[in-house]
Amino acid sequence: MNTAFSVTPVTNISATDNLPSHALANNGELLVVRSSNSGDTMNITILGALNGVTVSQTVALQGQLEVQLTQLMDVFYGGYLASSPAGTVTVLRAGTAAVGAMRVTSSTTGVSGTLVLGLTGHTISYNLGANSTANDIQQQGDNTGTDIPGASATTAEYIRKGLRAGDTAEGDLTGVYSSFGPGTLPNPLLAVEDIQSNVLVLKDRVACSRTLSYDWSFTAGAGVGGTIDMSTPTGGVDGAQLESLTTAGTVPGTTGSTSISTAFDTENLSTNTLPGSSTPTTDAIQIGDVNTGSKKVTIRIITGAASNITAKYQTSTDGVNWHDGAVAIPTINAGAGVIYVETTERCEWLRVVILTNLNSGDEALDLRAIY
Repeated sequence: MNTAFSVTPVTNISATDNLPSHALANNGELLVVRSSNSGDTMNITILGALNGVTVSQTVALQGQLEVQLTQLMDVFYGGYLASSPAGTVTVLRAGTAAVGAMRVTSSTTGVSGTLVLGLTGHTISYNLGANSTANDIQQQGDNTGTDIPGASATTAEYIRKGLRAGDTAEGDLTGVYSSFGPGTLPNPLLAVEDIQSNVLVLKDRVACSRTLSYDWSFTAGAGVGGTIDMSTPTGGVDGAQLESLTTAGTVPGTTGSTSISTAFDTENLSTNTLPGSSTPTTDAIQIGDVNTGSKKVTIRIITGAASNITAKYQTSTDGVNWHDGAVAIPTINAGAGVIYVETTERCEWLRVVILTNLNSGDEALDLRAIY
């Protein structure tokens, strides 16, 4: 017989299901999602696990603006969209956040004016020198002036408080004599990581390379000579891509939610059957039983993948208890040609475990048992 290995989709997800999966950092990661199209605002649900317990989170896409999950995951199973997107939606591991700086230079009367901070199409305008409404920033206890008075370092400190508004560690609650107006929230895009005299160190809240450009400006108020200039954040790097989605779906493994096929059956390598970066365990193939007896098996593997895939096979006599195979499977990639692995042990059940998959994109993989 010649039987292709497969991965059966499931609808009731549990941490023990043989879903296509990707191992993340042991202490968990906050994944990042985004679309290539600014109009995509549908919900995306991400499924994973943390410490052996299945977890999920649903968030609304914000087009090309990256959204970071708040649910830690140490295993990624997959994501699915509530409706079909206009662009391509990607799920990324956390990468490296960009870092920049803001320098505040006061005049003899301080700093006043308007500070705009954020990303293209997603900015917040701060009014410096007032504290009556949201996004007003003023010196604490000064409820009469039209600027933030004081030396450069003092002025920078109150701008820091305003950008971190509501952070209880600041010990500065909103109110009439607060350093920021009622309703002011922490800047959602840039966090103030540090302050060094009159320089604020800003760090992107999402660890990635932003699709949109950083957007900031300062317009000084009339009669006040203070200035603010900024070193635009740089150094953002995307984490590895875990999945790309172009249609709506229900759960990983079903039509539309990922590009995974239910069978690694593509002898001419015309169909992508292994999702990028996924490391599934296949369904078990029954080779024999008490009547037909156990058998030795030849595992045949062909792929068009450029990067390495590593795997092992496991055998069982009951389809429940599994033991690693005695023969190693060579490294799998396009240059390896057709790989044949002949088991030395006889078995009644057989499955293959993909251990590592260095391909970020979906790849064609033909994987079958001959017996």
